[in-house]
Amino acid sequence: MRTGKRVLAILFGIIVLFSLAVPVFAADDSMAFDFSLTADGTSEKYAQPGDVITVTLTVTRTDSAEGFTLYSMQDEISYDDEFFELIDGSWMTKSGIATTEIGLMDGYRSFYMNRVTMGGGDPWEAETLIGNFQLRVIATSGTSIIENRNCIIGNQTGSASYVTNARNLKVIVSNDCTVHFETYKGTEIPDQTVSIGEKVIRPEDPVLEGYHLEHWYRDWYETQIWDFDNDVVEGNMTLFAGWAEGDPIPDDTAPETPDGMPRSSLPLWALISGAGIVVLAALLLMLFGGKRITVTLEAGDGSPARQVKIRKGRKLPRPEAPERAGYRLTGWYRDEAKTQPWKFRTDTVTEPVTLYAGWEEENGEEE
Repeated sequence: MRTGKRVLAILFGIIVLFSLAVPVFAADDSMAFDFSLTADGTSEKYAQPGDVITVTLTVTRTDSAEGFTLYSMQDEISYDDEFFELIDGSWMTKSGIATTEIGLMDGYRSFYMNRVTMGGGDPWEAETLIGNFQLRVIATSGTSIIENRNCIIGNQTGSASYVTNARNLKVIVSNDCTVHFETYKGTEIPDQTVSIGEKVIRPEDPVLEGYHLEHWYRDWYETQIWDFDNDVVEGNMTLFAGWAEGDPIPDDTAPETPDGMPRSSLPLWALISGAGIVVLAALLLMLFGGKRITVTLEAGDGSPARQVKIRKGRKLPRPEAPERAGYRLTGWYRDEAKTQPWKFRTDTVTEPVTLYAGWEEENGEEE
């Protein structure tokens, strides 16, 4: 039995209650659809840091060229907020499409596009442009995949969903990708730089008192074990440590999770229909939203300090890099002495904090 699921127990309770009113979708193979993400008409986009990418979602019926009646639709378009930032207010959608943008438990963010019709449904063309939104590239290297997750088109009764296929969008800044290892409370593992198509070198196992490492997973939900012998890197990514209590146990025994590290064994979003995802998102925001906390940014370039508000427990989006003639920004730090770097990928805001910009002269001397 898994342990340490205090937060997920609450979440699961919400989902169970909600599922009483929203049925879990079964499969209906009478129609099939592609959910396709593109930028400038292509599924692979080369970009530079600072570029703005317009992401377009199109739904195409693939079993026939005939139009159809739409009753419900959802798509969870997920992106790495270490690589992109959403441009507020940039989205444009087909009439009737609802949008929601939230943070996910795996560190990504998702931009939802949903449509639920009432009564007789809406007539849709076989190929329908759902909408688009803009992301700014904030990474300086690597490749990232903007991903369709939990694509659903429901049938008339809401009891089943049609067959869907996801076509994702790859944005390439460089072929050298960053592989991050999330060990939760275990000892830290250094990031690796790996070229696209190459394998990750298996690191030494991290250490966590009272637990042992079972596997590394490519997903936060621990459903996809990373195979170091065969799997290759497709873009910047995080591998998640899967821990179990005590000494190693047989492979056919379910791994346990340490206290304070709640993770789901199933992608629970897949259980929720298009009608329910917006409601669930609102419940999550109420449950985990908390109060907003002030983060003060001291650039140290003579400009006034800047303040941003962020909900308690959230990761701070990486600020736009300030400019200072003759200097290069080395990072943001918790202390004026620049000895405690703020880790945007893992650190969360729990109390008011001031971050200080670190600078290095262009000749290599640190300030």
